[in-house]
Amino acid sequence: MSDLYKWYVVTVRPESEDKFVEWLGKATAGLNYYEEIFVPKQVKYSGYVFIKAALCDGLMKYISHNSYSFKLLTEPGGNIPKVITEEEIQNIKNAVYQKEESRDEVVPGDEVVILDDAFKNYSGVVSSMNEKNESACVEIMFFGTTMTVTFKLYQLKKIN
Repeated sequence: MSDLYKWYVVTVRPESEDKFVEWLGKATAGLNYYEEIFVPKQVKYSGYVFIKAALCDGLMKYISHNSYSFKLLTEPGGNIPKVITEEEIQNIKNAVYQKEESRDEVVPGDEVVILDDAFKNYSGVVSSMNEKNESACVEIMFFGTTMTVTFKLYQLKKIN
């Protein structure tokens, strides 16, 4: 591992994280601009991709000139990309992986509570699943009306 590679945060359109990673991989194939990419699957990190990279003009061009990402997160003042420490990245990874490991499998008919989002702490019943998108439709009661809302699976916890 080279000291040239440091962790940075790329801001992307929410729910475009995986598309950005796929696009960047194809666009920079064989160029060794980055060593690792990490995409946390939690709502509080929606719109962020962590990239361990050796910053150069070429990579900066790819990050800023595509339809998925906006820019690198910068230090106050806006000119210098903010470096994220290995410890910060490890803490984020630990929190994400711990949450993923503790997640219950849900199936249609299960009663769940919403962990993130505007509907945090609401409960409802899973009406359908989308395995490809790792999401579920949940029927919740909102102001006396039953409505169906789609959530990512990591936002749900099965009620026993």
